Amino acid sequence: MEEGPDKPLSNQKKGKLGVALEIAENVGLEFDTAALEVLDLLRVYRNSMIHNSLEWPADELLKFQEKIAALPHDLFGIATTDDNPTFFVINRSFVDAVEKSIHQLIEDMAGFLYFLMYPGSSAMTQ
Repeated sequence: MEEGPDKPLSNQKKGKLGVALEIAENVGLEFDTAALEVLDLLRVYRNSMIHNSLEWPADELLKFQEKIAALPHDLFGIATTDDNPTFFVINRSFVDAVEKSIHQLIEDMAGFLYFLMYPGSSAMTQ
């Protein structure tokens, strides 16, 4: 199986977060998919910036551009040369999306804990 910083968490070796998500899934805790995707995108960007700084290999630049192509265009700023990406920066709208995603995950966990404390309730479906 191919691994790398741009692979989804489910395809990576299980780190602490991967194990935590697997345990959560096994006990019935469901996280908002969009929130997980935003946080996974943050993880990919962070890993590439830490490992490559501002000089990403050309193939990683293209992979990241493909990964964000379906997203709203205001999440990242992209510098290009001859229509090829050379540099990505996070825009304020991405910071806001990350913040919203973290809040959503906290709400998901709170709803799950409420459901565990009050099994007859419908807090998980609200």
